[in-house]
Order: sequence, then structure tokens, then C-alpha cells
Amino acid sequence: AAALGLPAWVSDRGALPERALELDGGRVLPAEDPGAWSVAFAELLARPQGLAEERARVVAPPGPEAGVARLEELYRGLSRART
Repeated sequence: AAALGLPAWVSDRGALPERALELDGGRVLPAEDPGAWSVAFAELLARPQGLAEERARVVAPPGPEAGVARLEELYRGLSRART
């Protein structure tokens, strides 16, 4: 969702809340409370500009290039440590 500039609404279970909060876009809602989800969707329908505001906060995750650069940095450090 973040790669597309969309906020992610996730349940408060597992690793998704942590990841969603890192990207600053979306909401973490209680997994076992459908009423909370209903209220959140009702708020969005009542105030559509809220979606635009949430989208504006989304930080796109780094692309694969960042991962490759990080691995190269790690391997260089390990190589220097061995010499």
C-alpha cells in the first residue's frame, strides 16, 4: 500500500502495526472490534478529505536499491574486519 502511496489500515495483531506506523500512513485498529472498524470507515465516508490527509502522510518504503546498498555496506564492513 505504501509503495502506491496508500494508507494501510491494519489490525493490532502481528508485525503489521509496527510496519504501518514506520511508514506513517494508515491506522491501527483492534482486531476483535468490528465496531471500531465500522466507526473508522464511517468517519472516512463522512469526511472524504481524511483519506487525502492520510495519503499525504504516507512515506514510501525504500526500494530494492536501498537494500542492495545496505548489503554492500555490510559486506564491505565484514571484509575489512577480516583483514
